[in-house]
Amino acid sequence: MQTLLDSLRSVLDPGGLITDPTEMAPHLTDWRGMWQGTAQAIARPATTQAVSDTVKLCRAAHVPLTLQGGNTGLVGGSIPGTQSNGMLLQTGRLKTPHSLDPDEATLTVGAGITLATAQALANEHDLRIGLRLGSEGTAQIGGLIATNAGGSHAMRFGMMRAQVLGLEVVLPDGSVQANVGGLRKNNFGPDMSQLFIGSEGAFGVITAATLALHPSPTATATALLALSELAALPKLVRLATSFGPAVERIEFMSRSGIEMAQAQVASVQVPFDTAPDWCVLVELTGPNADNAEAQLLALFERALAEGHVTDGHLATNLAQTDALWLLREAVVEGQRLHGPQIKHDVAVPISMLPAFISETTASLHADQDGLLINPFGHAGDGNVHFNVSTLPHHDSARITQRVYDAVRRHGGSLAAEHGIGRLKSDLFRDSLSPAATTLIFGLKRQLDPGQLFNPHILPLPPQEAL
Repeated sequence: MQTLLDSLRSVLDPGGLITDPTEMAPHLTDWRGMWQGTAQAIARPATTQAVSDTVKLCRAAHVPLTLQGGNTGLVGGSIPGTQSNGMLLQTGRLKTPHSLDPDEATLTVGAGITLATAQALANEHDLRIGLRLGSEGTAQIGGLIATNAGGSHAMRFGMMRAQVLGLEVVLPDGSVQANVGGLRKNNFGPDMSQLFIGSEGAFGVITAATLALHPSPTATATALLALSELAALPKLVRLATSFGPAVERIEFMSRSGIEMAQAQVASVQVPFDTAPDWCVLVELTGPNADNAEAQLLALFERALAEGHVTDGHLATNLAQTDALWLLREAVVEGQRLHGPQIKHDVAVPISMLPAFISETTASLHADQDGLLINPFGHAGDGNVHFNVSTLPHHDSARITQRVYDAVRRHGGSLAAEHGIGRLKSDLFRDSLSPAATTLIFGLKRQLDPGQLFNPHILPLPPQEAL
């Protein structure tokens, strides 16, 4: 190990290697405190060549290497295991190159740039990235691509995969696969970049990316609408999307979530005398404020006439808009402050949202008393954060099993936007078809036969690791 550390110091600049335990500590646990790992040192290369050299040296020394971006993930994928000889490669210093082409509407950045920084670069040219997250000030572009992050705008722009036009990647043997061109139409063979999007670093470490940009909205309008019943949610989504690409996002919340937000977050404001059982936060864009507000008012009036909603509050200024979105964020924070909870990031077809939520809620209440269930999320793409506040006597594993069984019955996915990581690795392996097993693990064997590269992501059977 000392020989490896000396070799790493020769290829990294003075700030590129951390061995002090105090400095390393924040990188060895996730922000939820669910996973704790160990590492001999943390390599923080600032260039693609330094990443390549680091990977080659660790491979030659047979030392496991775990990848980490902004460490904002919720499934433990960026935390190393407890092996004493492992290394951590942190990508936060990969901040070059960056270039923006306003004519092509593309942005090329280093993987260590945060989403907020990348968005600021785009904003200078009245452009934007089609992804918004609560953690955008910390989450890095490389990690967002590796995990195929979602967010509230996925219904309009798609997940992170849809934003990527090209990648530069260092493979587990240290070789570099570079394709950061900004072409939108390129059919010259398979798109190799797609192999690395959503694979959580199993096949390579992303060092740079070219992203597609979109025009910034001229004006937005926001409203909080009270649903007549949960069954009306898909109908409202269908109605809203008929207004065209003006619809930016559609978020739904329950009374239980709103009440926890009110109890735990002092600044929360609810524009109804009594919180509705279910409500939807809708944001539309337009060429000017009058147009956006008129579109949103027309949507509300039609939804009211068709019986999908019973009431609504349209924001008339920026302060009211911010207050509505603060309520949506406080639904998450309120439950965290309320006490222990089990998070379930799942997705079902939009048409199945009411049945899934109602049936799963009833099933859990019938099985265990005292649960506080808070389903909320992105109605426009079927993503449900089915979070359950628990007490010490509750059987957490049984709760999660019931939620996942219900997701499967309703044709959904057990990982909507948070990914697999450590949390769902066994579930992922068990769900694969024989053909998918051959494709995914065949590629992993070819690229990383010794299972030294991000070893906890797509781990090979023990007898196959060299």
